[in-house]
Amino acid sequence: YVQSGVERGLPNRYKCRTRTPWFRVPYVRKPDLFLTYMSHISPRLAVNEAKATHTNTVHGVFLVNPFLAEPLAAAFLNSATLLSVEIEGRSYGGGVLKLEPGEAVKVLVPRLTPKVIEALHIQMPRIDRLVREGKVDEASVVVDRIVLGKNFRISEIEKIRSVLSALRSRRMTRGRTS
Repeated sequence: YVQSGVERGLPNRYKCRTRTPWFRVPYVRKPDLFLTYMSHISPRLAVNEAKATHTNTVHGVFLVNPFLAEPLAAAFLNSATLLSVEIEGRSYGGGVLKLEPGEAVKVLVPRLTPKVIEALHIQMPRIDRLVREGKVDEASVVVDRIVLGKNFRISEIEKIRSVLSALRSRRMTRGRTS
């Protein structure tokens, strides 16, 4: 491959010309989590189990404590955080929700106490299965019980879900014609 690149003149192109050796890409950090940049229903925070790098089509999330990646990815599905995403993000054609880095850092995420982490860990197979089946709202209900249940009354959680649903519906129907 290197010889093929030499034959095609790649070492003389700008990016390659500034590297030593010309074919080595500079060190790229591997994030603990990926946050979707553009989303349909809601953004996803996914654990980087593959230790992959990323382009600018997803955001890389780096944690001080990488062991919090899995519980944070699950906790991100709580209704209050998803409502915060709807408020901070931007709506584009066809209902796409775009989350720029400056907006992403403003999203409210729950505090992960040891009890919350333990409860999320116990429910992780169920949450994962629901998300993989496309049942994000059902997964959110499970996460709400764990993350919001101690601090909010059921009626308050239902109000948060109602506002989230209204904003999401508004975003997804905006721009459609009948």
